[in-house]
Amino acid sequence: HRQLRLWYHTLDRLLEAKAAIEQDLYLQLRDLFGLQVGLVFYDLTSTYFEGRGPAGLARHGHSRDGHPRDRQVLVGVVMASGWPIASYVFEGHLADRATVEAVMADVRARFALQRVVWVADRGMVSEQTLTAMMQGEDRYLVGLQRRRNPTAQVVIQAATGPWQALPEGSQVAEVRLPNDPARYFVVRSPERLAYEQAMRRLSMRRCRDHLQKLQQRVATGRLRAPEKIGARAGAILKDHHGARYFAWRLDPDGRFRFWVDRKKLREELRVEGTYLLQTNDPHLAPLQAVAAYKELQTVERGFRALKDVLAVRPIYHQTPQRVRAHLFVAHLALVLGCALQKALQRAGLTMALETALEALRPIRLVKLEIPAGPVHLVTRPTSHGQAVLRAVGIHNLRPPGPSGKSKSRIQHHQGV
Repeated sequence: HRQLRLWYHTLDRLLEAKAAIEQDLYLQLRDLFGLQVGLVFYDLTSTYFEGRGPAGLARHGHSRDGHPRDRQVLVGVVMASGWPIASYVFEGHLADRATVEAVMADVRARFALQRVVWVADRGMVSEQTLTAMMQGEDRYLVGLQRRRNPTAQVVIQAATGPWQALPEGSQVAEVRLPNDPARYFVVRSPERLAYEQAMRRLSMRRCRDHLQKLQQRVATGRLRAPEKIGARAGAILKDHHGARYFAWRLDPDGRFRFWVDRKKLREELRVEGTYLLQTNDPHLAPLQAVAAYKELQTVERGFRALKDVLAVRPIYHQTPQRVRAHLFVAHLALVLGCALQKALQRAGLTMALETALEALRPIRLVKLEIPAGPVHLVTRPTSHGQAVLRAVGIHNLRPPGPSGKSKSRIQHHQGV
């Protein structure tokens, strides 16, 4: 346990230096790679605890991990030019938009960025957050909620063209509304349309099946209490997004009826296959706006790497400081992952980060105890592993000899 305590104390010291490390990393990346930061991306994810977690920080909230019963924290990442430059940990019950102002104020104060465009997903959007994004000369580019949003409905109806073609077969049209300084872009995606149509049909079928079973239970008298019938109908609609397509009622004679609400369905069909962007940047062309918004996927890929490749979940720590330090280690690992990904791209390797790390996994340093003294061996990498090592400039896997020299009898034991 002594070694474990030392590791925990190292986490404490690392957390104390977090702000300085992030700033120094940013300056190093800026100088090494000539970062010209014009777009800054911010997104959030959640990760859950094993156990109760630290009081105050570990809270129940909207789970992105499929663990709604577990307490969680929110993890925010700011990325610029494909690099994570800052990370944040928030209480698990907060709404996404509640984190925006603090993050932007911190980034502006620590990184001295010039005029930038803040790019964020639709969950971040509110009048307050848009105001925060417009401080100084900064601009914003955000996704817009399509449903339950009167502005979105007006924008979609006003999108009559001209339509500009996008590389993957999609189309984009700009919309300007009277007395509204914002610019809107409506994007039609055939791929998204096919996906959302399939999901709608699946949701409608499942919802109809469950509503029919509920109808049979009511008709046979197995369920009589109106409040229980209403609760069950509401749960069915919630579980299968049925409120977008169906309506129901309980007649005075106790009969349960449901039907497809044609008005709701028409509204749903109108938004299928589209997504909406909003910006106040007067110089951002439609094609540039779509390309920039799609770069948010780099943050999402980073989150997937944090959770899946770097095994950041679940969290077992029980103090806020250790949780924050644990997630900062994951942030630093994500920086290395980005560096590896960029090295693979420079080498012309179309290999995902997960695949590259898996190719390196079999490489081990093995210590053999023999009468003549210990011998260190390095297992031979696979062809994929060798390609990854070459991409990062590693050509010699020989461990140093007893005196620190690489030339020793260790050379004769490669390839185990």
